[in-house]
Amino acid sequence: MVKLGDNVLVGPKVSFYTAIHPIDAKQREQWLVYAKPITVEDNVWIGGSATILGGVTIGKNAIVGAGAVVTKDVEPNTIVVGNPARVLRKITAEDSKKYQEELAKQKDVNKSEFDYCKPHTCDFNHELGKQNSQRI
Repeated sequence: MVKLGDNVLVGPKVSFYTAIHPIDAKQREQWLVYAKPITVEDNVWIGGSATILGGVTIGKNAIVGAGAVVTKDVEPNTIVVGNPARVLRKITAEDSKKYQEELAKQKDVNKSEFDYCKPHTCDFNHELGKQNSQRI
């Protein structure tokens, strides 16, 4: 079972593997398979082609880098990358401040093409989209 919290972003080609095969050869001969749940808490971002293995919990606000293989729990507010996934760093209040500053700059630059991007959503300007699709 895979449990996804609220506002979870999952990139393309992400794999969730809950099935676990026994190490004991006799058990494998009997085709015994069991599952370990995966829990992804709120506001997690999982980059493309990441692999999440059974028995793992990814904590709130964590980021899993593209291509990472998560074999152990990920603490909240943590960025993990690599194979196997390792902690790159913690996410801090400073990160949020930098993001808000960058977002404010982009709002002015992109206003003619896109609506203001809100946290977790970015609404495409439908009139611009209609104009561009008519040109194609």
